[in-house]
Amino acid sequence: MITENLNYYLEDISEDLIDNLGLLILIKGKQYQINPLKKHCCSYYIGEALTALSDVRHDTLLNLVRENPNNNQMVESSYFHLFEACVWLRGKLRELYGQIASEVIFINFIKEIELFDKNQKEYFLDFDVSFLDDAEITIETFSGTKYSSYGCSDTGHFMLSALLRIRLDLLNIPRVLVSLSEATPHSFSFLFDQSRKPDIRYQIVQTEDSLCAIYGIKDIYSMIVFDVHQMIIHGVAVRKCKNCSKFFIPHSRSDTMYCSRPSPQEESLSCQEYASRKLWYDRLKADELAKLSRNVYTAKQMLVRRNPDIKAYADMFEYFKKERQNWTSALKSGYKTPEDYAEWLYEMKEKKVL
Repeated sequence: MITENLNYYLEDISEDLIDNLGLLILIKGKQYQINPLKKHCCSYYIGEALTALSDVRHDTLLNLVRENPNNNQMVESSYFHLFEACVWLRGKLRELYGQIASEVIFINFIKEIELFDKNQKEYFLDFDVSFLDDAEITIETFSGTKYSSYGCSDTGHFMLSALLRIRLDLLNIPRVLVSLSEATPHSFSFLFDQSRKPDIRYQIVQTEDSLCAIYGIKDIYSMIVFDVHQMIIHGVAVRKCKNCSKFFIPHSRSDTMYCSRPSPQEESLSCQEYASRKLWYDRLKADELAKLSRNVYTAKQMLVRRNPDIKAYADMFEYFKKERQNWTSALKSGYKTPEDYAEWLYEMKEKKVL
């Protein structure tokens, strides 16, 4: 009975903390527990928030915002309708990017709603998009759409501004991951060149086990700074997948070369699985080619030994040895493929003289 009451108590605390602090994080070892006071919390390795967010594409966010079924209700910019739209967006993002990325983006939108709801005019005053020359969206993006009259017509468009603010934070993530993955000393000064501070809250709470520290994250920028700090403290490595070229956190071995995302060549397999099959196939192919090459070499050598008086056989043997060295160099450089080499070997197998 005590445990049951404590669970209800923790659920109530969790809801209050989420409302006040945003995304809740408890650190255990090298893992985060997301919203740890709720019954169904999720665990992620430190650093996986950054790698998950690095997959998010700004144009995908824009398209999801455009598809939102709540668009027609949001013209009045009521807090309820904006929140409802963000909940719908969170569900769609979870399908694409997983829970941690979708939650971080969701709480970022909630924070933007709060800022917008307090004072709509001030929300747009310090917002300058003129330096975003390569931005996927501009002020004209919503012309002729359901968003043409969105928000206050004399101040701007809320969702457009919120998306651009999120995009600025997403642009920082690749730079952060490159810095973390390099052997050189880390430099993150570019994260703090802005006139803003990370919105990270801290609170001690009672759990079933003991007292623990819960961190509250209010936006993407704060998640970036928090995750970077924890990665450095815990010595978490970052690697670039040799198959898909995306950054990932190696779990069991720090020298892992492939991630667990779906392989771009075959989505039913992860990059690790695809690489394992490809390496096996490449080794098999190399073994078959080596065996074929040895057989052709031996056959031509035997012709010379059994027929020392036939010069054409000796000439062919010398030609084959020289060309085989050239083929080895061409294969290593990528100038020729194993398939080309196999075709040439089969041709040489049938020819006794030049």
